[in-house]
Amino acid sequence: MSSFAVCGSRASLVSKKNQRAIYSYLFKEGAIVVHKNPNDPRHSELDIPNLQVMLTMRSLLSKEVVTEKFTWQHNYYLLTDEGVEYLRRYLDLPASVFPATHTKKTADRPSRPEGNSGRGYGRNRQQH
Repeated sequence: MSSFAVCGSRASLVSKKNQRAIYSYLFKEGAIVVHKNPNDPRHSELDIPNLQVMLTMRSLLSKEVVTEKFTWQHNYYLLTDEGVEYLRRYLDLPASVFPATHTKKTADRPSRPEGNSGRGYGRNRQQH
């Protein structure tokens, strides 16, 4: 069964396969960028018509599982904590799986050298 969505005077069917692909991408990344052009043949990251991605994200926005920022003809959608739970239930994922934006990176950073590093204003500055 497909879900039906209407955009202005145009009707568009978003298949469950495409909806699941969009949801999976959104859950994996934690965010998605959608160009505000319903006539784009394909989304830049997914092999799905851009209009279908736009309509799916509009639906998720109305359910308040994503937040939206708009700039330079692009919509930036970020998954909320409620959205993580919603998509986890929809995609039947375990509670131990999180989106990329909700996980902390454990990259080892080199420690900063102590002492007179010659950078900054006033710290470890020698008296003249």
